[in-house]
Amino acid sequence: MLNAEKLEKEIVKLEPINVDIDIYCYNEYKVTPYSLFLLENISNVKKNCTILDFGSGTGIIAIACYYLKIKQIYAYDINSIGIELTKYNIAVNNAGDINIIDGKSLLNDMPTLDLILSNPPSLPCEHKTSDFFYGGYFGTNVIFEMIDIGSCKIKKGGTLEFVLTSLVSQNDVKNYLAQRGFNFLICDQMNLTFRNFYFDMLPHFEKLKSQGKCNFFRDDKNQYYETLFYVKAEKL
Repeated sequence: MLNAEKLEKEIVKLEPINVDIDIYCYNEYKVTPYSLFLLENISNVKKNCTILDFGSGTGIIAIACYYLKIKQIYAYDINSIGIELTKYNIAVNNAGDINIIDGKSLLNDMPTLDLILSNPPSLPCEHKTSDFFYGGYFGTNVIFEMIDIGSCKIKKGGTLEFVLTSLVSQNDVKNYLAQRGFNFLICDQMNLTFRNFYFDMLPHFEKLKSQGKCNFFRDDKNQYYETLFYVKAEKL
């Protein structure tokens, strides 16, 4: 159960239709720059489609799709807090038509999808941390899980559209997509300063960078940056 005293309200503007969305955050479950970057790129999603918000977290992506009048919307998160927070924010926004997938086994019961949208947890971590950003040793665990689900549930010509950080090997993701029958296209990108807690993991990032599995840069003011990519992968 969510502790109501820990809920913090944030207002997110959905630019394409000039709508303010009330989103309640909880502990580390917040609307991140990753999610906002994803939101900037979904305005061209076709209304007559069935989508899955994979790793819904606060529910912001699914709720944005509701306001964009997408025909059929599903939301799924591996973590019970993510599920409860998604449900809470759906209720706050009266977005009751969104279908919650409460349990991985229920993913099999979904209809065929046109699209999966995701800001997947993908931070490379040497040790297990919060489900909100933990992506495994190389950062690819949840990304690969998302691709596997997409290969089973997305129809031919449908797409996976997700945020990929340069802290994860782009080649590894591209190759895994190809193995599962998807192409790989970068539609947008932006540089983002490191969040404060990244510096505890910097030795791990540097080790992966030396292996060609991670990329980031530092400017002349000693500021560290990752690069975010908006990836569109079509099922062939």
